[in-house]
Amino acid sequence: METSKRGKLFSAFLDFVHEASESELDQALRSEGEDPNDVYLRGQTAIEKALSRHPGPLEEDVEFHEQPIDQALKNGFSTLVRLLRQREKMSMEDLAERANVELREVVQIEVDADYVPEPRTVFQLERIFDLPPRTLVLLSGSMTSHPQEFRDKVERFAARSKGIDKLDRKQRKALNQFVQFLAEEAKARGYSR
Repeated sequence: METSKRGKLFSAFLDFVHEASESELDQALRSEGEDPNDVYLRGQTAIEKALSRHPGPLEEDVEFHEQPIDQALKNGFSTLVRLLRQREKMSMEDLAERANVELREVVQIEVDADYVPEPRTVFQLERIFDLPPRTLVLLSGSMTSHPQEFRDKVERFAARSKGIDKLDRKQRKALNQFVQFLAEEAKARGYSR
């Protein structure tokens, strides 16, 4: 197969993976005779091997859901997603549908203090909210290494934002400033697409 055709095919495949729902991905894998759980485990193993062979800036920051997530970051993540959803005047169902993720996952993000979302979901939320690359990754529980100053800023954001049901102009400005802070942090760490 010609290189450009392979590239287009690969690109189309990536678009499908990023935009398909969890059930659509499972169905596609099963139709090819693959068990989705086996594919997930093989992927985790491949990621771990790649990181052990090629140490880089992400190595110390990647967590494979084995350690408990930092509560301040989790509060910041769930608060940020809730406020972004409210800013866009979406219900949880609207967000799940537009992001092409399961409703239960959106609910868990906003209410379950121990929930760590799937990387695909984090990517989809960044896309739906038109956020700079990797801004939500910093808070999602996928990374464990954060300076204390970062953690303090996230904690203050979450504490100030609790109980907000409707965003006024001042709260929108604070939300936009926090998103800008996350974008700058992601860029400073070299997490750009």
